Amino acid sequence: MKAIILSQFYAADLTDAVRGVIGSEPVQVPDAVSCADELADADILFCQPSLANATLVAAINRSPRLRWVQVLGSGVDNFSRITEERAKTLIVTNAAAAYGDAVAEHAVALALALLRRVPELVVAQASRQWIKPWLTDELSSLEGASAAVVGFGAIGQGIARRLDAFGCSVVAVRRNLGAPAPKGFEHVRFAPLEEALPQAELLFLALPLTQDSTKLIDGRAFSLMPRRARLINVSRGSIIATLAMMAALESGALAAAALDVFEHEPLPPESPLWALPNVLISPHVAGRGNRCVGRRMNEICLANLRAFLEGRLA
Repeated sequence: MKAIILSQFYAADLTDAVRGVIGSEPVQVPDAVSCADELADADILFCQPSLANATLVAAINRSPRLRWVQVLGSGVDNFSRITEERAKTLIVTNAAAAYGDAVAEHAVALALALLRRVPELVVAQASRQWIKPWLTDELSSLEGASAAVVGFGAIGQGIARRLDAFGCSVVAVRRNLGAPAPKGFEHVRFAPLEEALPQAELLFLALPLTQDSTKLIDGRAFSLMPRRARLINVSRGSIIATLAMMAALESGALAAAALDVFEHEPLPPESPLWALPNVLISPHVAGRGNRCVGRRMNEICLANLRAFLEGRLA
């Protein structure tokens, strides 16, 4: 059985773990082109999503022997060009649970930075200004606030758990509103997006990018939110209609936004988002810097690998 590993972060540990299960040496590849060259006789692909370009997806479509792609991340949108015919015999799984707590921690940190005016503090320190008279009336708190969390998988649940600890009430938006609440979240109220937005002093986006979620947060969505609300996006940039967001930020309808993801990455130097004083830019690093992610990634991949070999993975 041939397994390929395409990853900048997990290749070494994953190679040792996979070898121990399949009994052969996985093939490590440095980039999508090298990966595409190896796919013809491969059974399994472990792939970092940011490295899955059009060349690699085209090669997947041409590789009938390939039966499983384990995405080493949360989003599978880079694999959306897998053909319907190929998808009939191909299993694609993600590893959102590996990143859930890490991304959630970053999301709440971004929210606190906006509420506690950390960017303004940094600017004031650089210019040696004591801004207490102005700052006192500009500070806000998570305690007593109301937040909407859109998307309630591993990341959304991690955000809700942390907000609850701060005394922030949460309304969650998910696809299946009628499903029972996950264990530990019985107190969370679930509502459609149109009902959640008017309560969203803080709006957290933690949902996957799909055809239905593209530009989901548009001008109408911003108009439903309380004036001077704050937006935190740790999902995908294309979930937001960027021009509508900028208009809301410039008009003051939206007080501020903290963005870890963008429609085009890296964010181009000419993007007007860089110049907006009420935008906090984070360069898609929400899942980085957490020492537990690698361990959870290995656990997820090995559990899925055993399930695949036993015919239990679907």
